[in-house]
Amino acid sequence: MEVANLLIIGEKFSGEFVRAGQYRTRNHVVLRLSGKVIDLFQHGVAFDPHGKLVNRWVHTTTLFVRDVPTAELRAAERIATDLCHLLSFGTMSEGRPFVFDYGGHRRRWSSDGVISQFRPPIAPDGEAIRSYVSATWNAYRKLNRSRKLPELITILPSQITAISHWKFECFWRSSPLRT
Repeated sequence: MEVANLLIIGEKFSGEFVRAGQYRTRNHVVLRLSGKVIDLFQHGVAFDPHGKLVNRWVHTTTLFVRDVPTAELRAAERIATDLCHLLSFGTMSEGRPFVFDYGGHRRRWSSDGVISQFRPPIAPDGEAIRSYVSATWNAYRKLNRSRKLPELITILPSQITAISHWKFECFWRSSPLRT
C-alpha cells in the first residue's frame, strides 16, 4: 500500500526506498498486528526539511502486509487502512492511503490531506510509533466502527492545524510586537 503524508523516522536501517547515492537509511518500522507482519518504509522525501513538506501532499511511505492469502486481501487492506488512521492521529498529519496492490489486484484512488505534524502527541520516531500502535491497536479495532473513529481521525489533524493558525493570526494582529 502506498501512503501519503506520514513523516516517521524508522526504527531500523534499510536499503529499501532510499534516494540515489544513499546506501542505507533509518526508514523501516516492523509491526505485528492482527496476526500479520507489517513493514513500513519511509521514502527519502520524508527526511527532507520539515518546512519544505508542511502543507503539501507528499508520497512518503510504502506499507507491506506480509504473507496474505488471496482470500484475506480485503482484511489486509482494512488492517493497512486502520494503521493509517492510527498513524494520522499519532503524527497529527493527514496520512492517506492511495494505492493498494496485491498480486495483480490493484486499486488506486485520489486522496486529499497534507503534512502538518502540528504538536503530534507521539514522537515521530520508530520505537515510539511502534509502542503507540501496539498499545492502541486492539482497542481501536474493537471500537473504530461503533465510535466512528476513522471519521474523527480524518478531520482532527486539519482542524487542530486550522485552529492553531487562527489563534496565531489573532495573537499576531493584536500583538504589540507587530511592526
